Amino acid sequence: MLTSFKDKFTGLSLFLAKIFIKLNFPPNVLTLLGFFSAVASFFFIFSKMNFLAGLFLLLNGFFDLVDGVVARQTSTCSKFGAVLDSTLDRFSDFLIIAGLSLSFSTLPELVVGFTSIHSTLMVSYVKAKAESEGIKRLGGFIERPERLIILVITLFSQQFFWGLLVLAVLSYVTIVQRLFFVHKKLKEENFSIN
Repeated sequence: MLTSFKDKFTGLSLFLAKIFIKLNFPPNVLTLLGFFSAVASFFFIFSKMNFLAGLFLLLNGFFDLVDGVVARQTSTCSKFGAVLDSTLDRFSDFLIIAGLSLSFSTLPELVVGFTSIHSTLMVSYVKAKAESEGIKRLGGFIERPERLIILVITLFSQQFFWGLLVLAVLSYVTIVQRLFFVHKKLKEENFSIN
């Protein structure tokens, strides 16, 4: 959803990327810094310091925004960099949701915790599988920027159950959207071949 507004953030992300380019930060280092920000956020959640956890999660999103721009601007894009970025994003998502879920004790809370982990991973899986079939730009109701916003709001408001419930529901909606989109595209391809 927010990805459709990406062009509006291009100027800001380019400005921020140029700072890191001047400081000679390789894009993969920025990706790692983003991951370590998520690790820090996990430990702050575990320590019940939710405001700091939210700030470090924002930092994770910041590095996630800038690393790709730095790679493109310095012509250092690589397949490994893309795989590393995607892999560490999944680790980061898992850490934050697992950290929030650790405070749960009742069965409904634990179900919401597990389903939010499952749904967010499946959103990314459907995208990866579709891309392996040559289908790009799946979009959907909730992508990583939206997930980060929901998680940051969840941390700042300390409404862990409701935040993860919203995340899980919207993620499953996105999975269905993406599957419909993939089905439509593959059907069009089959018609064009025949």
